Amino acid sequence: MTAVSRVQTESLLELTGLIYESVGDPSRWPMFLEGFLRAVRGRRGALMLRDPTGDGFAAVCMHGWSEEDDLLYRERYAAIDLWGIVSVRLPESFVGVDHEACSREEVEASVAFREFYAPRNALYGLGGTVLVTATGHSLVSAYRGAEEGPFGEPEKAILLALMPHLKRAALLHGELGF
Repeated sequence: MTAVSRVQTESLLELTGLIYESVGDPSRWPMFLEGFLRAVRGRRGALMLRDPTGDGFAAVCMHGWSEEDDLLYRERYAAIDLWGIVSVRLPESFVGVDHEACSREEVEASVAFREFYAPRNALYGLGGTVLVTATGHSLVSAYRGAEEGPFGEPEKAILLALMPHLKRAALLHGELGF
């Protein structure tokens, strides 16, 4: 086993542990999200776990976005964000980089990208559909800027390894009524 794969394995084990700790203590989700972003070298990200038995969210956490960014996004860009629109059509367990969900040309031509993402240097995305239920989609996402460049196969592999655990956590949230 190489040093790189040993480090990745340790990181995945730590992140998996944080996922299950967060089921019992939802205040720990931000720690998971921060660790996930470090592992994939993302600057910003979000985790939104839908309540499988209701129409709300069991857990929502953001990292790297200001409160002003969050408010602006929800008020002005959420309804027209191409990444957001496409994400609710992706199948459960989908993991991909931005151009695998919709073309780079379409994204870069969108108002949300030009006015919201680009000025905040959130140029490249990585995301996954954790769970799809009658109440909606549970998602995890990461974004990074020009300096880091696009996400690739190593980052996708990390998220792919975490997806079954995130799905179980989302289901457990519903069963435990958090």
